[in-house]
Amino acid sequence: MSDDKLRFTFRVSKDVWAKFAYIIEKDGVNKNKGIEVLVKRHIARFEEKYGPIAYEDMAEWAREEGIVKKQR
Repeated sequence: MSDDKLRFTFRVSKDVWAKFAYIIEKDGVNKNKGIEVLVKRHIARFEEKYGPIAYEDMAEWAREEGIVKKQR
């Protein structure tokens, strides 16, 4: 896995996961890619409604969450 990829634990009901896995198998993608596609769609809908998310708007939050490293 490359260093620019974030790992996290994802908790969801078995029923929801089974349905998701069934759908993405029909789409011919793996589970990780399926989740990534859904996240990107959600971001696109958010930005369509509210405008683009600028790095400056999320930078401090992302550092506090440990998503990006603090600048020295």
